[in-house]
Amino acid sequence: MGSEYSLVEKVNVLRGLIDMFTVMYPQLQEIDFRQDVPSLDVPVYILDGAAELAAGVTWSWPGTIS
Repeated sequence: MGSEYSLVEKVNVLRGLIDMFTVMYPQLQEIDFRQDVPSLDVPVYILDGAAELAAGVTWSWPGTIS
């Protein structure tokens, strides 16, 4: 995490990740979206992680990512 976060904020992020892995992920594993949600009335976009920007990227406007 960046230096703009205090120690308490960093600890709270870690606590949140631990809660996520211990509580939420087991619940999500029980859901089969192919059966439970066969269709949606709104558009859904699924992005691959390769489409994410790397941390610390600077933008030059207009133009490209450096």
